[in-house]
This record gives sequence, C-alpha cells and structure tokens, in this order.
Amino acid sequence: GIVRRFVPNAPLTGSMPFPQWRYEGHLGSFSVFRNTRARGWFWLGYKGRVKAVHTKNPNQIAAKVDTPAPTRLYWSQAYSPGWTATISHAGITRPISDPPGVIQSVKVPKGRSRVIFRYRAPELNQSLLLSVGGIAVALAIGIFSRRKRPVNRNA
Repeated sequence: GIVRRFVPNAPLTGSMPFPQWRYEGHLGSFSVFRNTRARGWFWLGYKGRVKAVHTKNPNQIAAKVDTPAPTRLYWSQAYSPGWTATISHAGITRPISDPPGVIQSVKVPKGRSRVIFRYRAPELNQSLLLSVGGIAVALAIGIFSRRKRPVNRNA
C-alpha cells in the first residue's frame, strides 16, 4: 500500500507564532511541538510558593499555596463551567474566574492555604433524573401494554 509520511518543512516549523514553541518531531501524521517556557500545573500572580498535590479523585486536583499577600492562583486547565475551587484557609468555595485567555484562576488569601479544584458536570443531576425517568416510562409502557392485550386461546 501507499505509505504517507508527513515531513515538516521550513515554512511549517516557523509557523508557530510564539518563540517558546520548538519542533520536536512527528507522531504518525501529527507534528509535535514543545513549549520551552511551560510553567507547570500551577503558578501565582504574585510572589509565593505553590505545589501541586494530586488526589485520588479523578475529578479534582489540589495545590498548596503560601503567599505573603493576596494573589491569584492560575491553573493550566482550560476554563469550563462546572469547575469550582475550595480554599481551606477561608473554608469557602469560590467561583473560577475566566481570565483573558483560556486558563482558570482563583483569588487566594495571604498566608498558607490549600486550594482544591473540583469538576462536576453542570447538568449531571438533571441528566440522571431524565435518564431514570425515561427508563421508568419505558418499563411502565412495557408492563401496561402486556396487561391490556387479550389472550386469544382459539389460535
């Protein structure tokens, strides 16, 4: 058969608009680039320290933050409805901000705190309720349609 291989040429490798992107090679028909200035999972808008803490729940991730002043914690996750942030320092849940760009951020207070980002699909409860309701209606139709049919014993 015909084997097609994508080999990037000079115009393609220079097409990335930001200088931190470097061509690394290809994976099948896809070009692979690396961001040489990637910041990691979390970073702060002001001085301080932040460390990612992975949790057992696949729908959440946590960060330990220590900062000398109130600041914003940025997370390398695309903004999407359904994400919330709980800050242990204040014991409150704060909404995720949609800053200019596409990543999530949340305001954190001065001092040490633990921030837990959790995801729950916005319409999950309604979807489950509709699914259970649909199954109940289908079962009811099946049960009542059998009861109403007369049995033809002469056939």
